[in-house]
Amino acid sequence: MAIYCPYCGRSIPNDSRICAYCGKQVPSHGVMPAPEPEKKKETNVGLIIGIVLLVLIVGTIVVAATVYVYVSGIVGSGPDYVDASVMVVSENNYILVTLTHSDELYYSYDVIDIYISGQKVENMYEIGLWYEGETITIGSGDFYGYEVNGNPLTINSEYDVTIYIENTPIYSGSVTIP
Repeated sequence: MAIYCPYCGRSIPNDSRICAYCGKQVPSHGVMPAPEPEKKKETNVGLIIGIVLLVLIVGTIVVAATVYVYVSGIVGSGPDYVDASVMVVSENNYILVTLTHSDELYYSYDVIDIYISGQKVENMYEIGLWYEGETITIGSGDFYGYEVNGNPLTINSEYDVTIYIENTPIYSGSVTIP
């Protein structure tokens, strides 16, 4: 049986009193027995693969659930989108705004904002509900139209028109009163 030096750990002959490598005296009772060979650590590859797959599956479910909740509108406001279109023309000293397409049955006055050359059209509450196919008449201050900031529209003038529904711009263009 080989013995090892207790100071440097090298293998020396059994009858050695001095280590041939470090030169220190080796006591007979202090000699260390040969170290046992290291046991090879076992890894369970199947367990590791199973854990990784479980983490991936749970992560996928969490991401899918989050996307579903956001898109469905269960939590949060969801995307701001209004599917509507209008036709804007001038006729008889008025600007006529017709709702030509709508994803809703109607829009109430409190979600409609019309601007003529940067001025907000007042008294929109008078329209009540705006259905597809209906026209809002903007122009004079009489019973037939809306004033623009207290002023009727003038002949031979061009006006920029911007329309918002639910704070979403649905129209921006210009029209001339002949």
